[in-house]
Amino acid sequence: MKKFLLATIFFTFGSYMSFAQVPTVATPLPQLNKEFQVIAHIVYDKDSNEATSPLMVTAVLNNVNSFFAPIGVSFRVCEIRSIYNFQYYDTIVDARVQEMVNQNFANNRINIYYLNSYKAPVGGKCYNTVAGTGFIVIVDNSPTTVAHELGHYFSLDHTFGTQAGTTAELVNASNCSTTGDRICDTPADPYTQSQGEGTFVDVNANCNFIYAGRDANGHYYNPDVGNIMSYYVSCNDCPHFTHGQLLKMANYYISTFNTSSKDRW
Repeated sequence: MKKFLLATIFFTFGSYMSFAQVPTVATPLPQLNKEFQVIAHIVYDKDSNEATSPLMVTAVLNNVNSFFAPIGVSFRVCEIRSIYNFQYYDTIVDARVQEMVNQNFANNRINIYYLNSYKAPVGGKCYNTVAGTGFIVIVDNSPTTVAHELGHYFSLDHTFGTQAGTTAELVNASNCSTTGDRICDTPADPYTQSQGEGTFVDVNANCNFIYAGRDANGHYYNPDVGNIMSYYVSCNDCPHFTHGQLLKMANYYISTFNTSSKDRW
């Protein structure tokens, strides 16, 4: 009877796991062996106060490199440019940001613009992620924020998908390739920005996931709160990309960036 019970449990568990199967890390990651050149545009206010220091820009990017190392990618500051315009230092206007970029953009480089504030509580934003034509705005110059925006630059969505609170991804991962972030080793994430981080995680108890909502099948969510592309910003003791996210970024570069210009990046 004990053997039969164990066999039944194993079969049931095994059947569920097969149904919820996600890609394994057995798929080797491409090695791009690529150092991307970054131009850091630091904005100054009318009193010549800098949004961040050149030393911090370099130090943060050096830390970011560890997140991308599994696909042989690193980032190096090749030039720091100063923008003395207080109208860009603190702004909530997209048109003003675009004006700043139009006047201070370098081709075949990753352009990162460092502002003091922009559309609070946004710590950063990535624009126009189309094969090297995009740019990044940074307010919170921290490794996780910069890595998050670079993730967008190389095609990653948030773990909750393209719009917070609207994910149709199921916990059992049966539709993981078509909903959410469309990456199957990032668990379904129900995050909703309007409810705030405290609705979902207990930041005073090791970021335990406390949200009681369920998916369409009645299953409780258990997202990866330490994922760099999530919005659980207080849960960054061990920030990381998943294997699937790294694979998507590498393949995006391989397939999307113009082949003739790759060596110039």
